[in-house]
Amino acid sequence: MLHKSKSLFKNTYIRQSREMETLELMNPTTKREKAIVLCGLCVVFLIVVSIILFPSLSFVPESKELEWHHMYGGSEQDWAYSIQNTTDGGFILAGVSRSNDIAGCTNNGGDDIYILKLDMDGTIEWQSLYGGSGNDYAYEIFQANDGGFIIIGESDSTDFQGCINNGKMDSIVLKLDSAGEVDWARMYGGSQNDLFISIQELSDGSLILGGESGSNDIQGCSNNGMQDAYIAKLTSDGSLIWQELYGGESEDRALCVRQTFDNGFIVFGSSNSQNTASTNHGDYDFYTLKLNSTGNLTWQQMYGGNGREWGFTVLQTTDGGYIACGLSDSTNIVGCPALGEWDSYIIRIESDGELVWQKRYGGSSADLSYVIQSTEDGFILSGGSWSTDIENCTNHGERDFYIYKIDTFGELLWQTMYGGAGVDYASSFVQLNDGCIVVSGGSESTNLEGVQNHGAWDVYIMKLNIEKSGT
Repeated sequence: MLHKSKSLFKNTYIRQSREMETLELMNPTTKREKAIVLCGLCVVFLIVVSIILFPSLSFVPESKELEWHHMYGGSEQDWAYSIQNTTDGGFILAGVSRSNDIAGCTNNGGDDIYILKLDMDGTIEWQSLYGGSGNDYAYEIFQANDGGFIIIGESDSTDFQGCINNGKMDSIVLKLDSAGEVDWARMYGGSQNDLFISIQELSDGSLILGGESGSNDIQGCSNNGMQDAYIAKLTSDGSLIWQELYGGESEDRALCVRQTFDNGFIVFGSSNSQNTASTNHGDYDFYTLKLNSTGNLTWQQMYGGNGREWGFTVLQTTDGGYIACGLSDSTNIVGCPALGEWDSYIIRIESDGELVWQKRYGGSSADLSYVIQSTEDGFILSGGSWSTDIENCTNHGERDFYIYKIDTFGELLWQTMYGGAGVDYASSFVQLNDGCIVVSGGSESTNLEGVQNHGAWDVYIMKLNIEKSGT
């Protein structure tokens, strides 16, 4: 797997924790993961039987659901952590590559930032690697107002062009033009490990970024413990407007930051600190902070049980509240019994942080949700699953893309899984106007029909018609 022990998103998509690396369930010794696909009567029976009796045969999801899928990369490890729509109807992907044989690309050393521009059918228009002689990672990308692209992540390279490394891992922001040429690159942080993992462009062109920091020498900031949630606001050209650290005496992480209706910010991640203004319920809890427009803390709250909760994505709902997703292994969450070893865990809260409802999804093994997006009648979530007993789903390998939809009250509308005989990991997705979604991540499966695995891990992207699969 890529760059172990640094980020949740690197080994588990993305999204930072040495703790997570100790979980054999989250990183099986086989280095493979389970897969699930939407079932249907006798057709599913035949598919399952064929996989059991003839494991060398290719597997492909029902054609009415799968519009297309592709694998990209080289002979080593390649992964996509983020996908976004582009104004020309195509897609831009950001991730990591260790390969030195990707067509038209030059590996700069170690792991490189890997950017792919695809057309509406998922065909490569251009691809490029960026970095220095060390390790460089991209966690989120978006298309800027000028048509170029802004990428955020982390780097320990001391020779990344245009950047000055402040020590160990630094947060990095990279600006490309529409053709992938570098406009500018900057590093932020202190003498220890720092990273940005979430970014949003604001209406005035400025940028809000979230991540984490272990540094105690970031200018104008006071470190509160081992690791703090790190929030920064930048101008459109990367100049620092303000930066701040938040948290307690232990480990606090900001894995998602988004602007709110009042021009403030909602921050979401995880914390195991015991000395913040909010009560920690066990080990790691979901950690939510509300900031005003200048970064001052309005309120903070923790959610969870006696185990570990890892938070990945938050979004504001139309009523001014919030919905957030991640995973949990707690066994005592009120009104929310555990389904398996790890469950996909969703919370809905009011604008002031008061809990409205909380629910879990999945099977008897490990299930998680990385990304949540709103629809007209609910929410779609994507992540991964090892479970073999999720209702209406069949496991085809080690781990598969796990995609499901809930209504506004958290009731399950449909769920499905996709993948091959190996590990398939859904890191991000986008919605399209034609009722489809395009999901990206990574795969080590070698038996997906119509696509070729180029090496250990490939970037994997698929277009699904969720209106047809939502049964």
